Formats: sequence, C-alpha cells, structure tokens
Amino acid sequence: MKMNGSSPLPPRLLMVLMGPLFGAASGIVLGLFSVGASKVVQR
Repeated sequence: MKMNGSSPLPPRLLMVLMGPLFGAASGIVLGLFSVGASKVVQR
C-alpha cells in the first residue's frame, strides 16, 4: 500500500490529522448507541 504520489502530506502527518477525526466519529457512534441502549433498558 504505497501512497507516494497520491497524497502531498507525509503519512505521519496524515495519521495525526485523521486519528482525531476517526476518534470523534467512533465516539459519536458509541454515544448514540449508548443513548439508544439506555432508552431500551429504561422501559
């Protein structure tokens, strides 16, 4: 998986930029899932 020509950014910088984005996205998904689970459990 070589990304030499396609991306102008070095891979380490790309990881630093994409890590928080993926973390926030997964956090939102887990948060929505936990809210839904708590509503199901409360019934």
